[in-house]
Amino acid sequence: MTIIKGSNIGAGPSFIALINEAATKHPFYDYYAFSDQDNVWFPTKVATGVKALDVRGKKLELFFSGAINTDGNLQQIASSCVRLVNSFGANLVANHILGCTMLINGVIGIVLFDFILKYLVHYKA
Repeated sequence: MTIIKGSNIGAGPSFIALINEAATKHPFYDYYAFSDQDNVWFPTKVATGVKALDVRGKKLELFFSGAINTDGNLQQIASSCVRLVNSFGANLVANHILGCTMLINGVIGIVLFDFILKYLVHYKA
């Protein structure tokens, strides 16, 4: 496991910068998970995602989950800050997936990294 640390430059720019770093310095991992400095994961998050992806084989796959809103002491203040929708059309027109809940396999990582490097290379995070 490699942890890439950076500064808070906003949600979108941070995500692009992280993907860019993973693509250029760590392009051949089996899985990628994304988090920013204020996210706390349950201890089984990565293992649960890996198990779900392994069942599906080496296809383009994305695992995601719900999220729980908490206060600074990790006390729950809302049951979920995102509504999980398992529909291609719904996810095409609205963002139902938080970056911090995603785990992608290396196959989709290669496609995603290729897209970022080809089409968003001009983007300066």
